[in-house]
Amino acid sequence: EANNVYVRCKYIDTPRNLLSSIVTELGEEPKGNSGSLFNKATQQLIAHPRTLIFDETDYIVNHSFVEVIRDINDIANIPIILVGMETVDKRLGAFPHLFDRIRSVVRFRKFTVSEIESLATEICETSIDKSGIEFIHKMGHGKFRLTIDMFDMAERLQKRNNLKTVTGDHLRETFHKAGTKNKAA
Repeated sequence: EANNVYVRCKYIDTPRNLLSSIVTELGEEPKGNSGSLFNKATQQLIAHPRTLIFDETDYIVNHSFVEVIRDINDIANIPIILVGMETVDKRLGAFPHLFDRIRSVVRFRKFTVSEIESLATEICETSIDKSGIEFIHKMGHGKFRLTIDMFDMAERLQKRNNLKTVTGDHLRETFHKAGTKNKAA
């Protein structure tokens, strides 16, 4: 929405794959060798500065990837956001010439019940009562992805059963049925 460039890193990536992904996200054709892809990416980012966001950075914490990211930052002079698991900052610390450029490390913490309630009010398309919010907190362990999955379950449950409000009992029953089906499969 903010015209940033989002690149999801993958376990099978090579530096060339990463550059291809960046070029594709910039709206260019990912043709050529690594050098030409790098030039396309940096030229686009210089002409149209945008924040470059790398998700799943854990997959690319090694010398060749770090150098690509550092060079993009040096040449295009754009903000870069690296998103990874809990220890990615420690792993990046092994590369001081990149780590010295990191201005902030932000740690995500688990949602509280009141944060889940607030989030449900903002993004969920169904009403979830207090017992439902508490069930989502318990089963989602306060984690974003699991919380969103539980919101989706609540929305499907509400539509399928024409409920005015989804409760913890509704969610518990549906959750356990889904778990039983998964075990049987």
